[in-house]
Amino acid sequence: MSQNRLASRHGPTCPVLYLTVALLATWVLLPAALDAADSKSSKESGPPEPVGIKRTTPDGVILAMRYFPGSEGENSIPIVIIHDWEEEGADYEEVALYLQSKGYAVVVPDLRGHGDSNRGKTRSRDGKENITQLTPLKVNKQKIHQDLETVRSLLVEQNNEQKLNLHKLCLIGVGDGAVFAMSHAATDWNPAMEHFYIKRRGGQEDVRALVLISPTIKAGPLSIKTLLNNPRARGEISMLIVVGDEKQALRNAKHIYHRLKSSHTVNSEDSSKTSLFLKQKETSLQGHKLLTEPELNTQAMVNAFIELRLREANPILWKWEERNLTN
Repeated sequence: MSQNRLASRHGPTCPVLYLTVALLATWVLLPAALDAADSKSSKESGPPEPVGIKRTTPDGVILAMRYFPGSEGENSIPIVIIHDWEEEGADYEEVALYLQSKGYAVVVPDLRGHGDSNRGKTRSRDGKENITQLTPLKVNKQKIHQDLETVRSLLVEQNNEQKLNLHKLCLIGVGDGAVFAMSHAATDWNPAMEHFYIKRRGGQEDVRALVLISPTIKAGPLSIKTLLNNPRARGEISMLIVVGDEKQALRNAKHIYHRLKSSHTVNSEDSSKTSLFLKQKETSLQGHKLLTEPELNTQAMVNAFIELRLREANPILWKWEERNLTN
């Protein structure tokens, strides 16, 4: 067969052949390309980047905090992580990122005298502003309430921008941070409570859930009695207590649990009807390590509790509304 005849026989079909091969390649590669695009899109549309924020408390402390925005708009559940004494907010970055990945809006402050919240402003008699250095030894623990009220002012702003629902506030307290959380919750639920430096009264009823990790009983002049002696608050706020098997820590956790039990629904067969949980982990780890050790899976337990008590339970009273610092 001559070269011309060979060309005339196969030449016209070559473009068709090439087109067929190209289409086949496209169909084979398209799913992978779409997966890659979806992966890139998912990465780009993931949780917003955390933001460093500084606010001045009513008594002049320059409070540093990290804010991890939620991704569910006005339905985002706000969470405040309150670290233990002589820790700092940065210790809980991993926990905050995990909770943010679930859609929550998370704030992690450095309590006064800790981390970057180490300066305070004072004025001398001649009106001159002075900056003082703060350490844990120089801090009155009773004034931590002002730190948490300053955090709340940020949450009010975010609420009004429809980026979270302040009516579903959850506080996670670790060690002494659990006492601060319970004290703040008691104030939030007490209409008679009023603080000289605070621009609002109590009775807001925003705190709907508490997570207490290795809770202590007292932190300076503050104690858990503030909440335990408030019958309405202790019954309305859902609580999860997590503790290891160290004797004193376990004793503290059981004491709190049994003081609260009469005010809560506890159903061992149906967790959806339970508002108070005590979870003991078989470990000597406590506090920060109890919350962050991957093998203990404590963060997933915390998320399951928040899902159950704040996301799945959705009473009309918790619907979003615009707020101001006095309501």
